[in-house]
Amino acid sequence: MTHWNRVSTNYNNLTTSGELADQWVTVVGQILDSVISDDDMPNLSLCLLRDAIGGDDVDAVSRYLTLEMDDKWIDDISIVVQRFGPRNT
Repeated sequence: MTHWNRVSTNYNNLTTSGELADQWVTVVGQILDSVISDDDMPNLSLCLLRDAIGGDDVDAVSRYLTLEMDDKWIDDISIVVQRFGPRNT
């Protein structure tokens, strides 16, 4: 089981910034709870991005990441995850 398939939510159903923040905390929290050591820590930003674009739904993720255009196109997504305090062991 991969780290990012713990939770996958349709982000369109989240209507407030509080609901969105709660979803982010849930995703990161479940990943942190499943990690045994810091050596096994996945990229939490990538996990949030993966969850947002489809989680385990490989077809949905592929649709979001595939772009066919004749013109040059660049996209930049920045996600920063800041953990406060020590990791509970």
